[in-house]
Amino acid sequence: MTGIASLVLAYWAAFFPPADLQAGRALLWIASVVCFVIASYRVWARERSMSEAQVALLKDEIDKLKEYKLTFEIDIERTRVKVDESPMGCYIDTHIRLRFDNTDTECLAAKDLRLTLQERTDNSDMQEVKSKPLANLVFFPDDDLGPLTRKKFEVLRLEKRELTDYYWFRAELATESLKMTDLISDRHFLRLTMEAQDQPPFPADIDIDWLRAGVDYVRVSNIRYPKQM
Repeated sequence: MTGIASLVLAYWAAFFPPADLQAGRALLWIASVVCFVIASYRVWARERSMSEAQVALLKDEIDKLKEYKLTFEIDIERTRVKVDESPMGCYIDTHIRLRFDNTDTECLAAKDLRLTLQERTDNSDMQEVKSKPLANLVFFPDDDLGPLTRKKFEVLRLEKRELTDYYWFRAELATESLKMTDLISDRHFLRLTMEAQDQPPFPADIDIDWLRAGVDYVRVSNIRYPKQM
């Protein structure tokens, strides 16, 4: 029984005993059932309140994982792209200048950078065009000190609230499914994706004037970054 109800019933039975024993027992049974229902409801309400608090806490943690705390910015002025024919299709040579920004109060790490060729389909969806990166992918600081500083991308750790200096990311993609003349500016674009700690992959979509890129290295036309989720 609930605490207060138990005291009231005990006081009533001690000082005001019922004249009719059967009626008294019936009243006690009814009171017991009522107290049981009230006690059960209080337990349920308390557990529900705790569950809702746990759900809210979990939702907050999930929302944190959806936020981009580690991002990068591509230098649109100095980044260059060129396309060349190959015996089996074409290959795309990219010189991407970028820097990284950690807005979190904790140290975070960029784990990987991946360059892909994307295509807009007729129903406005996007899909990756089958291609493969060539072996000459390199990543090095802006103040290039020569071949010793040029290596494949490795885990890059950023201190809290750190905005890095610029780096160069050079990569070539080879595709057999498209020739150089098949690349269409309104349909095909490059996507640079960063895998980072405790957040979804961060992509940047890079628009190219493919016709001009078939002649020489060109600046990118536009860069689209994701909005916060």
